[in-house]
Amino acid sequence: MRLNPCALLMALLLLAGLAGCQSSEEEIEAFLDSARTLHDQGDDEKAILQLRNVLQRDGANAEANFMMAEYYEGKRDWPRMLGHLEQVIKSDSGSIPARLKIARLMLMQNELDSAAQQVAAVEAQEPGNTQAMMLRGVLVVREGDQKGGLELAKLAFLADSSSIEIVGAYASMLMATGNASEAAVVILQALESRPDDKTLGVLLFQAY
Repeated sequence: MRLNPCALLMALLLLAGLAGCQSSEEEIEAFLDSARTLHDQGDDEKAILQLRNVLQRDGANAEANFMMAEYYEGKRDWPRMLGHLEQVIKSDSGSIPARLKIARLMLMQNELDSAAQQVAAVEAQEPGNTQAMMLRGVLVVREGDQKGGLELAKLAFLADSSSIEIVGAYASMLMATGNASEAAVVILQALESRPDDKTLGVLLFQAY
């Protein structure tokens, strides 16, 4: 039987291409594993180098973009944080954590319509999400309905009082609406299980 040179060449090219793809995917996973380990060890600067290696090979990688967003969140570099979160949504439109972070950023910038869009997307995907409920409460207060917003925030707090973000948001809303004494009670209750939490300590100082 005679070999078909064209068919043989095509087969070799396909095999080479598949091997290349597999090698690239393995490289990406290795860089991600290294980034996760370094992050867990508290070495975020080295973790970022590994994440950049991932994004050089796959700029749309959702996990790497989300980890980069969290890094820039810690640096309070909001534009870069937002850019990476938007990349996450492009790759994974169902990413609830990314949408919640974008909603908070939009609230910080007083972009209420944009924040509401992100919250609505989370509510549609996961009805009863307590983080979305709290953000909806903030939006309602910002729109002028303090009573309605506080009621939503309280529901979120009662459903998930273990979340530092929810406790902090609820306490901040209480203080902003003239209920500092009630905010102090909420914070003190949370401090019983987290006596060393710095965020709660700062909020308690503000409440007093």
